Amino acid sequence: VKDVLFGENGVVFGLKPGKLVIDMSSISPIETKEFAKRVRETGSEYIDAPVSGGEVGAKNATLSIMAGGEQSAFDRALP
Repeated sequence: VKDVLFGENGVVFGLKPGKLVIDMSSISPIETKEFAKRVRETGSEYIDAPVSGGEVGAKNATLSIMAGGEQSAFDRALP
């Protein structure tokens, strides 16, 4: 995730105010807080939304998505 966001030609280089980044990986909460901070510094918003349930949950259509971030970013992501 770090390389995709901040590596060479990373997502962050294309961000501008008003953009929304949704990270659906299951990474360290410490890392995701730092990523959110760096994304917000561009004027963009960030939602941490890991998926829980694994392969069994996918097969049984019982996956859960937990979302963390600003309410305004979450509201934008709903549609």
